[in-house]
Amino acid sequence: MYIIPFGFIQRASQTPLITVIGLDLQDAHLDYSETIDYSMPSITAAEVVDRATLRQFVTEAADFVTESYETGGIAASSQLRIAFRNPDGPWRAGPVYLFVMDPTGYTTFHGAFPNKYELTAPTNTLRDIVTDELILPKIIKAALSDPEHGAFVTYYFDNPDDDTDSADVPKVTFARVVTATVNVPGVGPITATSIIGAGIYRDQPAESGTVWTEGCPDHSIVASVVSTLGETRDFAECAAAYLADHGTAEARRAFNEDARWKHGPTYVFVDGIAQSGENSRTHVYPPNPAREGQLWGEAIDDFGTDLFYEVYRMMQLVDEGWIYYSFPNPATGRSVPKASYVIEVDWDGDPAVIGAGIYEPDLPATCNEDEVSAAALQADPNPEALRAFVRCAALEVESGGYLAKQELEGDRRWSSGASYAFVLDSHGHQVISGRGVKVNGRALHEFGGLSSPADQFGGRDMVGMGEAFGEAYVYYRWFDPMAGSQQPKAGLLKRVVSQGVPLLVGAGYSVAGGETGGSGSCSEHYVTAGAIRSRDEMQAFVQCAAEYAREHGTAEARRAFNEDARWKHGQVYVFVDAVEPSGEDSTTYVFPPEPSREGSLWGTSLDGFGTDYYFELHRILSLVDEGWIYYAFTNPATGLWQPKASYVKEIDWDGDRAAIGAGYYSPDLPGACSPGEVNAAALEAAPSDAKLQEFVHCAALMVERSGYFAGPVLSSDPRWKHGSIYVLGINAETGAIEFSGSQSTFAVSGRIPELLFDGRDMIEAAANFGKGFWYYNSTNPATGEVESKVSYAKLVRAQGVPLLVVSGYNPSPQSSAAHANE
Repeated sequence: MYIIPFGFIQRASQTPLITVIGLDLQDAHLDYSETIDYSMPSITAAEVVDRATLRQFVTEAADFVTESYETGGIAASSQLRIAFRNPDGPWRAGPVYLFVMDPTGYTTFHGAFPNKYELTAPTNTLRDIVTDELILPKIIKAALSDPEHGAFVTYYFDNPDDDTDSADVPKVTFARVVTATVNVPGVGPITATSIIGAGIYRDQPAESGTVWTEGCPDHSIVASVVSTLGETRDFAECAAAYLADHGTAEARRAFNEDARWKHGPTYVFVDGIAQSGENSRTHVYPPNPAREGQLWGEAIDDFGTDLFYEVYRMMQLVDEGWIYYSFPNPATGRSVPKASYVIEVDWDGDPAVIGAGIYEPDLPATCNEDEVSAAALQADPNPEALRAFVRCAALEVESGGYLAKQELEGDRRWSSGASYAFVLDSHGHQVISGRGVKVNGRALHEFGGLSSPADQFGGRDMVGMGEAFGEAYVYYRWFDPMAGSQQPKAGLLKRVVSQGVPLLVGAGYSVAGGETGGSGSCSEHYVTAGAIRSRDEMQAFVQCAAEYAREHGTAEARRAFNEDARWKHGQVYVFVDAVEPSGEDSTTYVFPPEPSREGSLWGTSLDGFGTDYYFELHRILSLVDEGWIYYAFTNPATGLWQPKASYVKEIDWDGDRAAIGAGYYSPDLPGACSPGEVNAAALEAAPSDAKLQEFVHCAALMVERSGYFAGPVLSSDPRWKHGSIYVLGINAETGAIEFSGSQSTFAVSGRIPELLFDGRDMIEAAANFGKGFWYYNSTNPATGEVESKVSYAKLVRAQGVPLLVVSGYNPSPQSSAAHANE
């Protein structure tokens, strides 16, 4: 019998294999005189003195493991154990030794303490002697954050070579994933995947490569998957944490060189805080590193002021936040609107900001035809491209109403193959279609001319769903004339109000093989339950949960989803259900709000949209392998039935077909906006960016429905006016204040840019971006004092006039530093 230093072993068919192990673990039992191939590494354990040599040492050990199994088969197990444990060999010297464990923390080899840790799972017992945090989850998380290259992690652990350990000296460990295939006699080839690592007891400066950022433990994302504002903020926050962990020299190198930090138009920048670009020094600028160390120079953008002065002005008010400006997109060379999240940091003793930005192709000021079109969507169908296409079509409808028919039906930009824009009225009649079907046809007849929407959606009210959620993905079958058959399709519906009439603008794309396009792997986009702030983070959360269940098995997954804070926080939790056509046949596998339900049938579950939730889940996962489902469900935080959007993904659960998912209850949905949850008093009592956004979005819905008639209500109703909180409406074309809950604001009507933003045209910028945060000084009506203010604006149309609906709060000194993390 042989010990295989891997914890998770599978056949090529993915059938679990149990390996029985028998060997005396005492060093005296191991014959070091036996002829062993040590495969002398270029860096031996005795030569490991810093991060660079540690990385090389572990990397060569991983290669040695892989090569040994490929050439020696199962017999390589005992050879590797002897080689790695021999204190006179190249793989162990003093406190430098190797360890191997599976992704759950089950340790199959430990070079220093075999009797204490080997063939055990100290995942929930081995703790940092200074912070009392669990060590193995940090190592596992670090290794899995970059499986191909590995990563560093720091903690405090006993030095086996020093009886007088100092808690002031941390251990720096490098860990990476190693995978090997070995032929087992009588069994055949098996694939083993584990984590191998080693550490040093010294805190050397960081060197090249991906390093796990300890200061960003709740969410992490790589540049290549950043595609939304929420992901941009996460990316910038993790870059700031990386700088704090590793210093300016390593940060500059990593931001310029590592794929984790730059991909296409996504990159990290660092600039000095100064009142002008002529005095602001460029510390990091990956598009042109030659600029680094130099003064930027004058930088007047399309919104009227020096960009660096705007950053300076902001940083006098808040410690981090959004800045909106125009800037050349390195991917296209075109100067376009850009939103960046910036955070004040120290750069070698000088005040600076670190940030990252996004060039969104579906902003009101962009929607460039060469970037957003049906042909572009058809060429590269994915959820982000679909969202951009539908939002740009929605802008046409918002501004033109039914007159947009000529544009959407006549311009080839809006129709290509399976992708074309269409518009539905509140009865489901298709009033505009880029496909050329007749106007006012049968409800939802875009879906193949079927006799009833029940043929596509099982009776589910898709129009009502779109109106309730404001923006919703739908999955269905359509007749593809090119294929001559029904094909799966992913669509998106977006609610708009044009000339006082609510409409749904939609489009879709054919789904190949049921794949809609996910959020990448958990190593690319990681988030915990308590850190979720957007729909994209929810999707990444579900992806991580699915990977966890596959890697650790159903028993551990059930325990973790019910018990661990990583997987449940407030109203956010992971659920797992059998995929069956009815709740009467669907087994509940995981349900943290009520674990007693687990293992039993759910029963009939009709929601507010007219069908059994489980029927809709089964219908969706019969078309695509993952996607969004919209329904009404009990919110455990309030006890009320509310609209809920969940991301679900099909997985195998002990051989059964199942769906794993998680969702959120957003109080600012068109079908929600409960006065008891969203009101001025609640915002003033606990101000945060998230609550401010909800408050403004709900006020904007009133303006969309009632136009200027909403003004008197928003100006005086206690729901919208309390203490320092009020709502105002600004004409985006003239700058005039049309209504306001504070009379003092009318004094600056038409002159806000000059008075509040030192000349920067906030109104034009907000109109170009459609929505956004702004920071300035303003008179607090509750105190009569001039105080810093965080505001949020959303662009809507009232009787055809573009109107910015705005509100804000006065942050306390404490909340000012943390407001953006809410």
